[in-house]
Amino acid sequence: MCLEPLKRPSLQPRLRTLGCSTASTISDRMAS
Repeated sequence: MCLEPLKRPSLQPRLRTLGCSTASTISDRMAS
């Protein structure tokens, strides 16, 4: 469900992963 939270994939691969983790956490909270 995490395609590309940050619309700048060339910016920093780590940032993309971080965004994915954040999105997952938010989704988890909303699902709870």
